[in-house]
Amino acid sequence: MKSSRLDGYFIPNSHLDREWGLDYQQTRKLTVDFLDALLRIFEQVPEYQFLLDSQTVPLEDYLEVRPENREKLQQAVRQERLSIGPWYTAPDGCCLRGESIVRNLLMGHRVAKDFGPVMKVGYTPFGFGQISQL
Repeated sequence: MKSSRLDGYFIPNSHLDREWGLDYQQTRKLTVDFLDALLRIFEQVPEYQFLLDSQTVPLEDYLEVRPENREKLQQAVRQERLSIGPWYTAPDGCCLRGESIVRNLLMGHRVAKDFGPVMKVGYTPFGFGQISQL
């Protein structure tokens, strides 16, 4: 008899819009507050893992304000507790040309490699799909 058990997985993640509905400075404050809280969770819950939004630009925005936390972020990425990339900014593939998508991906990899492993999943938080060229 086959088992009727279904396994489910919960993947904590974020969707950080750099500018959408709020201006850059307001969004950066939210990003800083969010990543401060995430680093506290990493300290308190050693097995906790998190998927950072598929993009790396929030790390740059955060470190402009909290450069002293670079090593903490690098450690979380190296330990594969914080998954980052592969994009620089979360692309809307339906509105962009192919070259800009590729350059975004290359830049995201370059930034992510400074922290540790780059997430190798073609994920974006936009639910309306991906273009066939990806």
